[in-house]
Amino acid sequence: MNLGVGHWENRSVIVRSMHPNPAAVGGFCNLVYAVTHFQHSRYPGVDHLCVQRHDGGIQVPWSDLQRIKDELAPGGPQRCAIEVYPPLHNVVDNCNLRHIWVMPAGWTPPVDLREVRV
Repeated sequence: MNLGVGHWENRSVIVRSMHPNPAAVGGFCNLVYAVTHFQHSRYPGVDHLCVQRHDGGIQVPWSDLQRIKDELAPGGPQRCAIEVYPPLHNVVDNCNLRHIWVMPAGWTPPVDLREVRV
């Protein structure tokens, strides 16, 4: 994996030993991003990737998120992922993280992303 910012280093042992959340199953980093991988027992088959820039910046290009999903989620290239923009009363925005929810294999979104309707 390159993203133009170095190869991913597997930091899963460190993440599992230091993370208080038992759902944390892995971690990866390169020169720009740190990614923590969660598997929540409440959502079987869903992989949750938390993406953070080392410099604390907030901009993460869509193409980087796509490649992170493809390269770090099990079966990533064949799976669909979503980001969630909740109602205002459910917003949690206390640090610069992007959350990618990689849905179970075979899941498709309720809209056709190739269609544009006006």
